[in-house]
Amino acid sequence: MLPKIIFLALSSLININNSFQGQWVWVENSSSKSFNLELTVIETNITGQHCVIAMNGNRIDCIDSTIDDSVSINGVTSGNKATITFKSSYSNEIGEAELTLLSNGDLKWFITKEPTEQVYFPKNAIMKKK
Repeated sequence: MLPKIIFLALSSLININNSFQGQWVWVENSSSKSFNLELTVIETNITGQHCVIAMNGNRIDCIDSTIDDSVSINGVTSGNKATITFKSSYSNEIGEAELTLLSNGDLKWFITKEPTEQVYFPKNAIMKKK
C-alpha cells in the first residue's frame, strides 16, 4: 500500500510541474502592451523565454526563441509555485519573481525583487495557457 501512495504523490507532483510548461499570455494583452512567457520544465527546474511589449510598441523586451536559443528565465518549482530569476533583454537587468499555478489553471506572475534599472515587465500578471 505504501509504494502506491508514494507513486500517487510523485505522479501528482510531476503533473503539477508539467502544468507550468507551455506558452502563457497575459490576460491584459492589448494593442498597446503585451506579456508572454514560454516555459519548459525538467524535473523541478524551470527555464524559458519572455516577451514584453510596452508603450504602444515603443519598448520591446523579447527573447526570440527562433533566433536565439538562450533563456531569460531560470528557477525551480515546488508544488504549484516556482521561484525564478528573469533577465531583461532591454536593460540586461536581473529580477526575481514567483509563479503560482492557480486552481482554475491560470498562472500568476508576481515580481518579488525588482531590477534596479528600468524594465517593462508587469509587477503582477494573470496569464492563461495558449
